[in-house]
Amino acid sequence: MRLTDDKINYLSHVVVRSLSDCPEVDFRVEDNQVRLTIKEALTESIRVFEQLEEKVAGDISSRSRKIVEGSGEWEVEYRRIYEDEINKLKAV
Repeated sequence: MRLTDDKINYLSHVVVRSLSDCPEVDFRVEDNQVRLTIKEALTESIRVFEQLEEKVAGDISSRSRKIVEGSGEWEVEYRRIYEDEINKLKAV
């Protein structure tokens, strides 16, 4: 899922606002610095997942036996490879 910079910015504001409402949370820096850090983390996470999606789709399309994108078989293979790649990321 692609998110625009405005949507990521909005989400960072929502997260900071939610954290500010928690009595257990005490920011040691300005709220804006926390928001910028959250925005950077969201942006990087989205970038990693987009690259992962491209890699998985590329792996499927590079096979000698072609699988039609969007077919049931393609979806099953996509999920299987995607989960394998996610598990590899968790191991790092």
